[in-house]
Amino acid sequence: MSTLLFCASSYSSHFDLSTCTSLENAQLLAIIDNKNERNFLHQLTDTLAAIPSPNVVKKLELSLYISITQEDRSQHYRDIYWEGLDKQVDRISSASLSDKVDCTLHLHFIRRYLDTQYDDYNLILQECSDLAEELKEHLLQRTNSNKRIILDVIHYLNVDMHF
Repeated sequence: MSTLLFCASSYSSHFDLSTCTSLENAQLLAIIDNKNERNFLHQLTDTLAAIPSPNVVKKLELSLYISITQEDRSQHYRDIYWEGLDKQVDRISSASLSDKVDCTLHLHFIRRYLDTQYDDYNLILQECSDLAEELKEHLLQRTNSNKRIILDVIHYLNVDMHF
């Protein structure tokens, strides 16, 4: 199997990849919001933990759709379970028979409504950027220091409605 697509949308069970010894490219997606951020990030981490060692992974694309509100801004997610994600990306890359593993973390910050009278779009965008930078530089320490990983953290801010 060269490519795998997986969406973590419920925490009934992780996706078992233990028999996927030929997995080269994995695209995994998780939805995180203020009600269940730990569950879906745990499910994504559990799915990554099932990738066998050794492996032939060359590319990991992890897309996290993160719901932000006026009360729960991007900084709210600074203290969630990033350690588990960091540990598994480091483990997969260290156990890969490939020379390097390209890992891209796509952070899609989703804001349903933006009240321009009370909310500053540029400030919200800067907060999202700050979290992306903090993830790359500090919260994903193992991943960032592993010389076998080419890490890229990309962030987006999607606003459904301005009023």
